[in-house]
Amino acid sequence: MIFRSWDQAPHWAPSSAGSLLLPLCLRLSVLVLSLSLLFVFGVLSLISSFFIFIFLKILFIYLRERERASECYVLGKRN
Repeated sequence: MIFRSWDQAPHWAPSSAGSLLLPLCLRLSVLVLSLSLLFVFGVLSLISSFFIFIFLKILFIYLRERERASECYVLGKRN
């Protein structure tokens, strides 16, 4: 008996109820992996945003103090 390729079931076709669980497990594992990656990247972006906020806050405080010191210097020079 000669089988042509379109007569045969593909090798990934389920042949029993147990093999139906394999695609479901694969889908669930891909879903869990993608959700965990989204969570990790979300947490990393929150942490980086926090550090950027802290850096900008320190920079603005430094610039404000520098401006205040230069005003005191100019005022002291006028007197």
